[in-house]
Amino acid sequence: MLGIEPSRLGVDLGTTHTVAALAVQGARVQQLLFDSSPLLSSAVYAEVGRPLIAGRDAERAARIDPTRFEPNPKRRIDDGNVLLGDRELPVAELLAAILRRVAEEAARVGGGSPGSTVLTYPANWATTRRGVLADAAQRAGLRSLTLVPEPIAAAAYFTTVLGRPVPPGAGLVVYDLGAGTFDTSVLRRRPDQGWEVLASEGVDVGGLDLDAEVVAVVGEAMTARDAAQWARLTDSGDEGVRRMRRALWDDARAAKEQLSRAPSAAVHVPLFDTHAHVTREQFEARARPWLARTVELTAVAVARAGLAPGQIAGLFLVGGSSRIPLVSTMLHQRLGVPPTVIEQPELVVALGSLSAVPGGPPVPAPPRMSPAPGYPAPPPSPASAPPATPMSPAAAMPVSGTPVSASPGSGSPISAPPGGGAPTSGPPMPLWPDPVGPAYKPGTPRRGRSRLGLGIAAAAAAVLLLSVGGVTTYQLLSEEDPTGNGNRGSSSGNPTSSPNSLTIGQKPQENTDPGAPQQTAKIDKTVWYGGRKITFGEATYNAAQDPPLLVKTAMENLTNRPVYPGIDMSLSIDGQSFQGSPQGSESVPANAKSNVTFGFRVQDAPSQLSAGVLTVGGGGELKAVVPFSDGAGTFVSLEPKPVVTNQTVRAGALSMTVTTCEIRADNVKAGQQVKDGQRFLACVADIKYHGADDRPGGQNIDDTNFRLRLPDKQTVEAPTDAPIDLLNPNEVGKGQYLVFTLTWPAPGEYALQLLDLGWLNHDDPSPARTKDIPFTLAP
Repeated sequence: MLGIEPSRLGVDLGTTHTVAALAVQGARVQQLLFDSSPLLSSAVYAEVGRPLIAGRDAERAARIDPTRFEPNPKRRIDDGNVLLGDRELPVAELLAAILRRVAEEAARVGGGSPGSTVLTYPANWATTRRGVLADAAQRAGLRSLTLVPEPIAAAAYFTTVLGRPVPPGAGLVVYDLGAGTFDTSVLRRRPDQGWEVLASEGVDVGGLDLDAEVVAVVGEAMTARDAAQWARLTDSGDEGVRRMRRALWDDARAAKEQLSRAPSAAVHVPLFDTHAHVTREQFEARARPWLARTVELTAVAVARAGLAPGQIAGLFLVGGSSRIPLVSTMLHQRLGVPPTVIEQPELVVALGSLSAVPGGPPVPAPPRMSPAPGYPAPPPSPASAPPATPMSPAAAMPVSGTPVSASPGSGSPISAPPGGGAPTSGPPMPLWPDPVGPAYKPGTPRRGRSRLGLGIAAAAAAVLLLSVGGVTTYQLLSEEDPTGNGNRGSSSGNPTSSPNSLTIGQKPQENTDPGAPQQTAKIDKTVWYGGRKITFGEATYNAAQDPPLLVKTAMENLTNRPVYPGIDMSLSIDGQSFQGSPQGSESVPANAKSNVTFGFRVQDAPSQLSAGVLTVGGGGELKAVVPFSDGAGTFVSLEPKPVVTNQTVRAGALSMTVTTCEIRADNVKAGQQVKDGQRFLACVADIKYHGADDRPGGQNIDDTNFRLRLPDKQTVEAPTDAPIDLLNPNEVGKGQYLVFTLTWPAPGEYALQLLDLGWLNHDDPSPARTKDIPFTLAP
């Protein structure tokens, strides 16, 4: 009899799609369908004088007025308010519109409103973001809310729906790549069958970034045909063109998905009335740097968790973007653990959420699993899953709770392989070396990697240790290196050097013989790109090695997380262009420097190596240009330019000391490169709350406390990556990073503003509690 026991609702509110499951009468779990699909579009549309529209109806309405449409509200989680047409709406209200649509369908299917709701969230979201979710759920009328981290829900799915055993003490790695966010977590099963999060990493990267790469490939072809027409399609504010641009991005997403199944896909290009073809090779070349960040973060999390390979019960792929074949390949290369791939990874978190809290219901039959490309199929699941095991919820209403935190040393680099030494080139070094052999079939040539012959085991070991061409050129620059050049100094003060190490400042004699089989050119130039400071040392060409042309660099990671050394880098020489790749896969540790060598497979001996020109950057990014010699081209370093240093202002109960403001081409916090035609204004500041009699407790600091006044006296309110903090009286939030995006060039008079908006930032701005730090940008 319906209604005896209230239904339970589980919701995974995603960037592009939302998924929900309903447990009716505590026994039967079913997937909710929206327009005959389990995937509800997370888009919203603001009609004039009417409630927000969510889902596919919002996408259709966007054709009428694209300015009232927001396709990805979850990506606006930090923005506070969003302007849709002439309506300024809280982000929580946009998310609530999606949850209302879910609640309506749950009530229709379950015969009444759900008695309780489980809402999942990315594991690395802090209290403020989770508070926005809780606010949205309250606005949507959802009752008895429990917030659960997505990896906890995924782990519950792994053990209940899939029926995979995870004994106490064993670990599970959850790799969750959605449309807008990536999270990776390492969990350990507790004796009480609950879960302990050992390590968690995350970054705002996802399928939308990969869609952009498909558009970039199309853009290169269309720009060659008609650059002005392509610029109009991508930048015009005309409503008709904006509809065309939306259609282009929709088709690009469909093409990306098709490339997981086919070697090529066509993208219809409006305004040009033609189709552009994108190959899987083109897509994977552009997707690899994005995916490499996620793979390296996964390796970092596994290393921090301290689990041996035998303690890991599974590597579980979650999220729609995880079905890209390259994801499985790169993870298996890096970790040496075959991933578990299921047919519909988008549904995992919502279905698992209902088993991730005490009293979780029995689970539905599992969807069909597919092995990762090239790997054996997993063992069959049992015909019926075992009863759900009670687990501890990760958090209830978390407004006053603490986020899932990583273990100490979150910035620690991945441990070096046992035995020390530089890792070999070829396939990326697994996190745990294989005691029998490498993860890939030995002797298989790979593009951009050295080829190693295979003999008997002893001979192979000798080749790996002694072959100069087969040794990766990573050497961590430690405090023991007084030169900063990657060499440890001897007692005599003369640093030693290996053939594969980089020594900046040495001036080797250049071989300038035209077309010589061995050539050398010194570069000695530094550029800033994507949160990295890269110093180019020496280029060498040797026809007998593979790849024949190598460029040695010292790469300094300016961010607070490990970064993959692979970046978009191309070499132009003798009228041809060649793509470069790092000769190894180890990440550069946070705030550290490593030597990285890039290889280029040039076809013929250069007529003159010193005539080469490197371009760093891809797609629509602002690019650095590095000519090998001063006469080969114009050097574009993208060196940061300071505009403010050491200034302090006080507004009401807040004071701000700005250490520096710089015009930069990269966002150091996010490891992100600016688009061409733009620059970042990046400021580092200390914020102090002095206390106020009318404010109980502490003071929250968020993006509304900072504005940038432009030359036309208008203000920009929401800097990228604004801090979100709670300060007690006389407490200082140090090293806050504020980033504004400017069109460029943009000369004129500016001011960085500090605003005291009262307790909980509920007051309107006032001149009396607003203070400026003025500065000028020259033409």
